[in-house]
Amino acid sequence: MSNLPALRSKAARDAPHPAPPAHENTPIAALLDELTKRKLRLQAATAIAERAVSKDSGEATSALGLAGKLRSRIHEIESTLPFEGHTVVIPARAGFGRVRLHLVVQLIRLLDGVVSEFAISQTRFRHGDSSLSWSARADRAPLIAAILPEYLRDIDAAAQQAARIHRDYLKTLPDNHHMPSEREDLVRPYRRTYMRVYGGSLAIRIALGIDTDRTSMAAAPGENAAIDAANAVADADITRYAISGPLRVFALPAVV
Repeated sequence: MSNLPALRSKAARDAPHPAPPAHENTPIAALLDELTKRKLRLQAATAIAERAVSKDSGEATSALGLAGKLRSRIHEIESTLPFEGHTVVIPARAGFGRVRLHLVVQLIRLLDGVVSEFAISQTRFRHGDSSLSWSARADRAPLIAAILPEYLRDIDAAAQQAARIHRDYLKTLPDNHHMPSEREDLVRPYRRTYMRVYGGSLAIRIALGIDTDRTSMAAAPGENAAIDAANAVADADITRYAISGPLRVFALPAVV
């Protein structure tokens, strides 16, 4: 019987293997620390290049060269970071579980997280609250995990307050506008619309990092009172969010 396969296996085991890149053996915490520092240096280098009087000056050239090297290293670090799996509880309260689910998925994806269509399909609200599985790179996962619970509380608080204001407004309308027994049937769709638009607006602003200049929202100003109010409050509320995590101080919506 030939021993050739065994000899080949032994030769393969004994053959020198190329050493893995140094960063692959670096602890995750150290990689995250380096990633943060290099991103700060990249911001500084970019600012220097933008402030330079002439783009052809030595200062601008050096800053742009450094920025290119930093971007390359940042990409290298990010490509080696593992993904972390998480879950978030989606409340079914008031029958708006699907609305909350849609908004949470939108925010996770805007913050570079991953939610599979299968995970979404498995998030059901037949027996109350449900859980959604999601994942994100190790440098993004802690941020997303910190923001999601506060985000859910914010959109609920906003929609509840808007519904109360709208209910009071309906009470001022003439008696022939609607029957008192029909009032909640008018408030409920308003609350749903407000939650959807306010949550979408707030998600965009969080992803932009306290940048409230974005104007491409769900409807033009004046088209819908709930949408106008939701966008206005999102503008006010986003100033309470920081990229390092949320600090919730809810801003009351204007009377509509």
